[in-house]
Amino acid sequence: MSGLMSLVVCWGAWALGGGAPDEVLVRPQPRDAHLRNPGMGFIFYSSAGREALPELADVVFACVPVWSQVERAKGQYDWDIPQIRGVAELAARHQRRWAIRIMPSFQGHKQPIPAWLVEAGVPLYPADPKWLAHFGQHDLVEPQWWHPLYSEAHAAFVRAYGQRFDGAPGLEFIDMRYYGFWGEGHRFGATEPWPADVDKRELMKRFIDMYVGAFRKTPLVVQTARDRDEPYPGGTAIDYALEQGCWMRRDGFGGYLDERETRLLDTHWPRHPLVAENGAAYADYLAGKVPGWTIDRVIDEMLAHHISYFPMGWGLRDWEALVQQRPDLVKRVSRQMGYRFEVREASWPRVVKPGQTLSVRTVWRNTAVACLPFAWRPAVYLLDREGGRPVANAVHAQVDPRTWLAGQDQSVPFTLTVPVGTQPGSYAVAVGIENERGEPAIELGIEGDDGCKRYVLGDVEVAGD
Repeated sequence: MSGLMSLVVCWGAWALGGGAPDEVLVRPQPRDAHLRNPGMGFIFYSSAGREALPELADVVFACVPVWSQVERAKGQYDWDIPQIRGVAELAARHQRRWAIRIMPSFQGHKQPIPAWLVEAGVPLYPADPKWLAHFGQHDLVEPQWWHPLYSEAHAAFVRAYGQRFDGAPGLEFIDMRYYGFWGEGHRFGATEPWPADVDKRELMKRFIDMYVGAFRKTPLVVQTARDRDEPYPGGTAIDYALEQGCWMRRDGFGGYLDERETRLLDTHWPRHPLVAENGAAYADYLAGKVPGWTIDRVIDEMLAHHISYFPMGWGLRDWEALVQQRPDLVKRVSRQMGYRFEVREASWPRVVKPGQTLSVRTVWRNTAVACLPFAWRPAVYLLDREGGRPVANAVHAQVDPRTWLAGQDQSVPFTLTVPVGTQPGSYAVAVGIENERGEPAIELGIEGDDGCKRYVLGDVEVAGD
């Protein structure tokens, strides 16, 4: 929607206050819609892109490919397997974003690393059967993480991975998987002890550096789970990954976090988005099958940890169970996860002349629980009522919305110059958040979108000379 029609539709969203006679004062109407923004959203786990995609899905996650499926011969990589290409195409068909994780350990794969690497001498160790029985899993093995050939081959794989996908259209993030059962950063089911002469932290830093060097454009995500008998978070260099700017991911909400992990997440969420995954099926929480945990408690735990991404369960049926039985929780998550910027109040002079400056005072608030992860900036626009063309705009370069945390009012004053020669008449005042290319980039939690993610607040009259 653009032009006069958008302004007429938006008029009902303006709540005019009792400001000074020569001043416009507005309090925009919040909207109840789900916001589809980068750096946050509902995550749908897909195995090959063949599933029906739920309407609320924001990110389609290619979650089950293992390394051996991609590298079938030494140095020969097939990135078009259905577990990757199919997921990317599913996201593209529905104009959604997508994400990838490629694992070196996963159930049902007796050889999750390339066959040539096993033939070259990298051992595979089975997980403890008693530990596996607790999860109802089978055929789960781990490679010898500290083997020099494993490290060398993994470095070559990650280089090729980055060359193929870094900065790919629509790619939201890469979930780094380089160590531990399921690649989750832990060896609780290990049957082979870690050798005393191998420094685990230094090796983990090398794995992390592989990814950081290969992915310069696409965000990286580090698993924040603790490992058995290791100092946390330093033992597996999670702290080092966060220092490199990686985002966070934690499997196991709903019964598997301990207080050390909570402290880490509480410390870092203001600058590092958190990707969540449920520790058991939503259907099991709904049915009371997880001792001590209700579905309400699981959602409370996720939001209390300031999640940016909410998992849509373990498959379509699991998600549908949550939607059908507890739509109130789905709506709550939609409103509270990630960031949600609202303009609470704005004011400016009623009349301005060409060549003069227009001062626009705004008050913003983040009404959700997490952070904006991008160095973007708030902007104000003067729009022509005939077609919505920007006549003037200004960006507040000194204001950083990444620091706008939940519930805090943020005062943002703008000054823009009305160009000499601007025709007299009524013009729209609008706001937005611009990306590094100077484009309005996110949906706001208020009414008034002009169709270009610029949100009309009201009118100013440009007088004749």
